[in-house]
Amino acid sequence: MSLPSGIKRRGNTYSARYVLPRSVQRIAGRHDLVQALGTSSLSDAVELAGPIIAGWKAWAVAVGKGDMRHEPEVYVRRAEVAHRLIRDGIDQWSPELIVERAREVFAMQQAGAITANDVEAQVGRDVERYIVQQQDAGAQVDVEGVRRAHRAALGQLGVTVADSLETYLHERAGDLTAQSLAETEKRCRVFVNWVGSNVEMATVTRVTAGQFVAKVIQPRPVSRVTKTKEVSACRGWFQWAMLRGEVDANPFDRMQATLKKSKRGQEAPRRAWTEGELLVVLRGLKDDRREPLLYPLTLLALYTGMRLNEVCALTVADYDAEAEVIHVREGKSAAAVRVVPVHPAIRELLVELTANTGDGFLLPGLVPGGPDRKRGHGIGKTWGRRIRSLGITDRRLVFHGLRATFITAALNAGAPKEVVQQVAGHEREGVTMNSYARVLSLDLCRQAVGGVSFGDLSR
Repeated sequence: MSLPSGIKRRGNTYSARYVLPRSVQRIAGRHDLVQALGTSSLSDAVELAGPIIAGWKAWAVAVGKGDMRHEPEVYVRRAEVAHRLIRDGIDQWSPELIVERAREVFAMQQAGAITANDVEAQVGRDVERYIVQQQDAGAQVDVEGVRRAHRAALGQLGVTVADSLETYLHERAGDLTAQSLAETEKRCRVFVNWVGSNVEMATVTRVTAGQFVAKVIQPRPVSRVTKTKEVSACRGWFQWAMLRGEVDANPFDRMQATLKKSKRGQEAPRRAWTEGELLVVLRGLKDDRREPLLYPLTLLALYTGMRLNEVCALTVADYDAEAEVIHVREGKSAAAVRVVPVHPAIRELLVELTANTGDGFLLPGLVPGGPDRKRGHGIGKTWGRRIRSLGITDRRLVFHGLRATFITAALNAGAPKEVVQQVAGHEREGVTMNSYARVLSLDLCRQAVGGVSFGDLSR
C-alpha cells in the first residue's frame, strides 16, 4: 500500500519527509528534510506531519528568495501554532493570550477605533472565560497573569520580555554577524517561550532565572560548553536591559556557575585524520565529476590549515604565484588575517585553479548560503555527505579536522608553536606574544609549512 505524500515509514513508526525543490537543495546543502513522528498509527502520522511539512515548505520558499535568517524549525513552530489555532479555535484560554489581546485592543483605543469601555469589556469577558475554563479543569488560576492583562488594557504594562528581546536584537544587528545574531535569538527565545512573552522584564527575578536554568537548560543532553553559551546569551541580554533601565539587576549574573560539570572522561567530538583515512577520501574525491570542487577544497585545507570558509572565499588575487603565498584577507578574528606559504604539494593545483576560474574565485560557482551568506555553507554539507559515502563512518572525522591534522603535522615536524599559530590564524597566547611578536618571519612560516608531510600523500 502506497503511503500518503510526505509520510515515510521507518520500521514500525512513521516520519514526515519533504523533498526540497532543486533550486533550494544546493543553497541549503541538503536534499530533503525528515523528522520522526513517534507513532505507528498512519492516521496520527498524517495529522502530525501536516504542520511540519507546511513549515518546511514555507522555509523552502524563504530560502529560494535568499532569506536564510532562520532554520526550518522556526517555520515549523509557526505552522504548528497556526494549525493548533485552526483546530482548537480560541477555546484554549491562557493569561498569555488574554494579555496579548488586551495589548491589541488598547492599541486600537489609542488609534481611536474603539472606546476605553470596549477595551475593559473585552478583557473582562476574556478573563471570565479563562477562570471558568480553569475551574472546570480543576486547575489553579494565574492571578498575576490576570493582573497583567488588566494593566495591559490600561496601557500600564511595563516592557515585556518579548519586546525587550526584539529591541536588543535590533541594536545588536550592527555588531554581530547574521549567524551569531541568529544563535543569540534562538537561545534567548527559549527563555521567552518558557517564562511567557508578556511577562514584564522588571518581574524577572533571580529565582526565575535559576528555575529556568535548573528546569530547562541543565537537563538538556548537550555539553556543558553549550549550556554555558545558552546562559551567557540571556546574561548578555539582561545586562543590556539593566543599562537601559528595564531591570534593576541582572538575574542571570554568575548563573553559569550553577551548571554541573561532569567529572567523567569523554571522547573528543572530533579528531585529526590518519594518513590511511586521507588516502581513502582523496582517492574517492579525485575523479568525482558530480562535485569536482570537493577534491581541491580538501587539498587546500589539508596543506594550509585554513578553515572551510577561508578556503571558499579565496580569489585569484589572493594567490601570489611569484612569492608563493596565499593571502587570507578576513576571518573570524584579527589573527585570521594572515599570509600562508604555499606547500609544494598544492603548487600545481593552485596554478590550475587560477587558470580555470570563471568568477574570480579559486573554487568557482559556489552559491552563498546560511545566515551570513558564506560560500562554504552548501559545499561543506555536501563534503560531509560525500565522505560518509566513501566509508568514513567515524563522526569525529569532520572537515574542520583537516585543520587540526595540518597543525598536528607541523608541530610533529618540529615547527615552533608560535609559528604554527600564526600560519593557522590562531590567537597567540600571552601578553609578550601579542604585544611584541605580532608578525613572525615569513621564512619561519615557510619552514613550518614545508615540514608538513602525510607520508605517501605528500609524494
